Amino acid sequence: MGLGSFLSSVRRIVRIARKPSKSRLKTSLKASLVGLTLLGVAGFVAELTSSVLSTTPIPKPSLSALIPVIVGAIVGSLIALLIGKLRGWW
Repeated sequence: MGLGSFLSSVRRIVRIARKPSKSRLKTSLKASLVGLTLLGVAGFVAELTSSVLSTTPIPKPSLSALIPVIVGAIVGSLIALLIGKLRGWW
């Protein structure tokens, strides 16, 4: 896509675009505010958890304890992928 076709596409979209109604704008703003709030809360919880865990000494797990967890995660992912393929999700 060249610059000229891009600019003509932008002009066409701006010409066709309409202002939203007040109720539609309020709904969009509310949805955006809820999404940003949830994202902020999730970030705060992650940061708080990280700071608590960094001050608490946690023993390192042995390799024999990690191998079943890794294998289980791989098998679970493959099963989810297979189910998704069979049901037509992907």
